[in-house]
Amino acid sequence: MFTAASFKLFGVGAFQLRIVTFISGLILLFVTNKILLKAGYRKGLTILILLLFSLDPFFIKCLHEGRMDLMALLFVIAGYLQLQYWLKSPKIKYAVYIGLFLVFALLTTPRVGFLLIALTPLVFFIFSFNYKKIAILMIGIIIPLISIYSTWVFYAFGNYQNFIDFYAALTDGYTHVGGFYTYIQKNQYILIPLTLISIVFGLFSMKQKWLTPLHIFSVCSVISFYLIVKDPGPYSVFITPMFYILILSPFSTIKNGS
Repeated sequence: MFTAASFKLFGVGAFQLRIVTFISGLILLFVTNKILLKAGYRKGLTILILLLFSLDPFFIKCLHEGRMDLMALLFVIAGYLQLQYWLKSPKIKYAVYIGLFLVFALLTTPRVGFLLIALTPLVFFIFSFNYKKIAILMIGIIIPLISIYSTWVFYAFGNYQNFIDFYAALTDGYTHVGGFYTYIQKNQYILIPLTLISIVFGLFSMKQKWLTPLHIFSVCSVISFYLIVKDPGPYSVFITPMFYILILSPFSTIKNGS
């Protein structure tokens, strides 16, 4: 939709295709900044995380490639920001906003769906299995998510069976269906061990204070990615900000419940 608008306004061309992703990347940095500050990260540490993220080779690649991965990630991260607002003021409108941002992410590319899976254990962690609060939040999220996405499925495919059949044929190229295989990008040979060391160090040094929603979501996102996604390309950009958040997490000053 945004690419079509760019073509309509400025004509068809490589610049018009890539400018949408470029702008999405810049907004993604802005929204990530807001999330980190709301979570209690010091300004200097926040800037360092954003600097490392913005210099990551896959972020730079996606920034000018014209793919919609950064836009999809932006919608998920924007949904998480609404969750932070909901935690401070549990109004149903924030739950609806979460659902809207998540459905926009899925409509951009269903590849980002593994991040929605990562949100599930986070919700149970936040509310300590208080099913009443979980139900209120999930109803607000699920109603716009299902209604809008179903509208698109029936418009594009006619029914859910055609939708499932279409994407089932693509799962072998993106997920571990048909055999477990993971291609780890070269820069992740450094990021993965640094992340593991930082998690252990954070748990030992900060103990319960380290177990915040932002850190839990980041951990669940990374785990979901490696369990679900077979990464033959730059799909790891979906979890790149989570890597840098976790690596620098032991140096953060975290507010409880952020």
